[in-house]
Amino acid sequence: MIAAKLHPLESERLEALHDLKILDTNRESEFQDIVELASLICGTPISLISLIDKERQWFKAAVGLEATETPRDLAFCAHAILQDAVFEVQDTTLDERFADNPLVTNAPNVMFYAGAPLLAPNQMPIGTLCVADNKPRKLEPVQQRALEQLSKQITRVLELRMQNLDLTKSIRELAFHKTALSGITDGVVMQDAAGQIQNFNAAALKILGLTESELCGRTSIDPRWRCVHENGDEFLGSTHPAMKCLATGITQRDVTMGVHLTNGKINWININSQLIDPKAKPDERVVVSLFTNITLQKQNQAALIQSAKMTSLGEMAAGIAHEINTPLAVIVASTDYLRVVLESNPINNIAAMAKVGKIEQTGMRIASIVRGLKTFARDSQSDPKQVVTLESIITDTIALCGERFKSHGIDLSYSCSPSLKIECVPTGLAQILLNLLNNAFDAAANTTNPWVKLNAFENGGLLKIEVMDSGAGIDSKVKERLMTPFFTTKPIGKGTGLGLSISKGIAEGMNGKLFCDSTQTNTTFVLELPVYAEGKKDSCNAKVA
Repeated sequence: MIAAKLHPLESERLEALHDLKILDTNRESEFQDIVELASLICGTPISLISLIDKERQWFKAAVGLEATETPRDLAFCAHAILQDAVFEVQDTTLDERFADNPLVTNAPNVMFYAGAPLLAPNQMPIGTLCVADNKPRKLEPVQQRALEQLSKQITRVLELRMQNLDLTKSIRELAFHKTALSGITDGVVMQDAAGQIQNFNAAALKILGLTESELCGRTSIDPRWRCVHENGDEFLGSTHPAMKCLATGITQRDVTMGVHLTNGKINWININSQLIDPKAKPDERVVVSLFTNITLQKQNQAALIQSAKMTSLGEMAAGIAHEINTPLAVIVASTDYLRVVLESNPINNIAAMAKVGKIEQTGMRIASIVRGLKTFARDSQSDPKQVVTLESIITDTIALCGERFKSHGIDLSYSCSPSLKIECVPTGLAQILLNLLNNAFDAAANTTNPWVKLNAFENGGLLKIEVMDSGAGIDSKVKERLMTPFFTTKPIGKGTGLGLSISKGIAEGMNGKLFCDSTQTNTTFVLELPVYAEGKKDSCNAKVA
């Protein structure tokens, strides 16, 4: 028998498990229903939700097994949490890791095992949803997929369980006494049926940057708030989660809002609003909002985005250097020629002017590259939206990567409307395009006659930007995880797994969306954005490399 190695981040993993406060709790129907479903789908007599503690595996739910825990050294699941996908052992008697395991040689005589990792809210593996049998077998692909989906559902239940526990606890403390909330760092505000703030804790004053007299009695629709959405649009007071909760009686969760402070800064908060008594009449409702200051988290996110930008630029560094060095060499050679011409008599004006034109042309080329670098590399988190032509962003972006495509023999071309305008944060759009082009480069590089095409056009009131490459599409299982942070199909050290997830967030921040188009034969990513009202439909085509 070979015991599983510890997880590379074992301390953080254990911390995430213990933070859930689920070990040694009673059986709950939400989890029991899932293991019964897993057993039915996979056709196995045993199904478990197994959580891997420091020295044991503990079962939150079980079918076909009476035990509540076993030593961790014997646990198949301790091996499974080291995997990213379903861990399957079709015949344990033929596997040296498990052949002499007491769980194999004695009851329950496990001869088949398959386990899908369970992830905590911070993505740490804390256990598995597993199935087992006392005879060798193999899961069908659809059964493996079902096991993965059920494990994700358990993660969602765990997240909701944590949120509900926290929210219930805070509301109970508020009902007892206001002072019971004075020590917590989350802000708590209570509002009556008209939306007027009746009570709050000290943390709320600190987060909102207000005094007691300034906060007490204020409503969510007070214009002094000057709240904004993540994309910079005004956050109307009538759509505040507390007001929506009062109007509908429905709990509002995980709403992000930016609040302008009196000192000019913005504090970003995450809000959850819930009625104290869901059965109360509309004119008697009282809502409690809990909000967390996530300003630092947003700043860290901005740093992560900037890091992803630099990673993209790093992939293009050699091409950018070549793009600049080549025209510089032209300028140097042309100036040398002019020096010789000027020293001779008579001066060859036609030849001299041709060289001057060449210098001007190559100088403009360098300026385009530098402009693209300035546009892309700067920190744009606080930048307002601008109305710009789409082609200018495309050409500035391609200036950063065109040489890389050309030097590797990849045909890069684009089609767009030269006068088509878009309202956006240019740096954000450039980051999306460069990430998509980087990914298309990697996909096309492994094909025969490689090519990448960027097409931009209006369709049904939307601006669509398609980035297509000569690759043969993306596997459906991979497609499901493409936009997940840190997921990557690239070799180790060649990708952070953040590009698409960050690009998706930027697109949504501009009221758009980013997705992989499965209807196309070749790999195609589509960015959809609202069309600027003054956009036109004349078109042009260009080949870049």
